[in-house]
Amino acid sequence: MKVANDIIKFIVEANRAGYANDKPIVKRLEDGGHKIIFARSGMKSVDYWWGGNPFSSQESITKSGKVIWAMQYRGWMEPGFENISSETFAFLRRALKLCNEKEPLRGPKEHDEGSFKYANSWGYNLDNFKGEERIWKDGEHIYTCRYFGGLVNL
Repeated sequence: MKVANDIIKFIVEANRAGYANDKPIVKRLEDGGHKIIFARSGMKSVDYWWGGNPFSSQESITKSGKVIWAMQYRGWMEPGFENISSETFAFLRRALKLCNEKEPLRGPKEHDEGSFKYANSWGYNLDNFKGEERIWKDGEHIYTCRYFGGLVNL
């Protein structure tokens, strides 16, 4: 089965309304985790994550109350660059806002802004994928995030 266009559009909308948003509505959980929920037209996106550096997360999309798509990911600042994590994650949010229907997973293929560079590569398709995003500052690799996922409960 192939991911339908309405799901792709929803993934992009949920990404922009979620962590990439300048002021996302984040619920803190008892286990130290965080949750962002976005819902529209019978679909819902739930993004759970734990930690900050490193962090681990799972996103899911439900349609009519049934999970139909999910993504797991894990990211970290490279050793020695933890002191610029706030600046790096602010840049990451700006890059993630640039996702689009051709590049719906995390951010765009590439984005440059001042001394920062973002690169995102993923393979297969939205049914079954894996990918990695990286950030460089002044040419030094400072951040990595690996992710995978696809359709579920077919």
